[in-house]
Amino acid sequence: MVKGKTISKAIGIHKYYDSRSEPVHALRGVDIEVFQGEILAIVGPSGCGKTTLLNCLSGIDVPNEGKIFFNGLEISSMNEKERTKLRGRYMGFVFQFYNLVPSLTAVENVELPLLARGMDPRTAREKAREILKMLKLTHRLKAYPEELSGGEQQRVAIARAIVNDPMVIWADEPTGALDTETGFEIIRLLVNLSKENGTAVVVVTHDERLTKYADRIMYMDSGKIVRMERNLQGSWAGDRGIR
Repeated sequence: MVKGKTISKAIGIHKYYDSRSEPVHALRGVDIEVFQGEILAIVGPSGCGKTTLLNCLSGIDVPNEGKIFFNGLEISSMNEKERTKLRGRYMGFVFQFYNLVPSLTAVENVELPLLARGMDPRTAREKAREILKMLKLTHRLKAYPEELSGGEQQRVAIARAIVNDPMVIWADEPTGALDTETGFEIIRLLVNLSKENGTAVVVVTHDERLTKYADRIMYMDSGKIVRMERNLQGSWAGDRGIR
């Protein structure tokens, strides 16, 4: 059973891209709602529109047709500056290849979103340290991304994503570049964030271990949602997380 209020909603969205041969119709009339505290897994073959949908829902990109709402606000009609401000305040992002700033240490990467919001540097540093401590990275505060393992980099990326206490985390193949054991650790972190903090987690994935703990699984093909399944063993039912 899906819990919580509607966080994100898309109504009839279409997205086109120009190419040298012919236009690409990446999304074809997609309707979707994302609810507070749920884990929604988006799966499907490469090129089916999964990442495009994630980018439109988060306001990184805008649809050519249709409307997108976030927390009741129509973000598809906002300008880029307004969307950027909204993302910085209410959203977190986790990507397959981490996207950490190579010239910044772990703690500096995590505090970056707080500084961008105008938080006092001392307060931002303290909060970043607390988040990294929670993710068992206290001993790596001053390490640069190139000095971290893949799992450590992804945990720093998750720390950066949650330091703002976001309403939703958008995750694009967060375990795709990790070994089995490390990938499972990242899955555990995402599941527990949803369960304990009420954070919505929307994840594009091919990892069947992650879909096992999703509340809903959305299957896409050729820019359309072809099937939506509720998972009775997801994070809100039965086993409420990974120990």
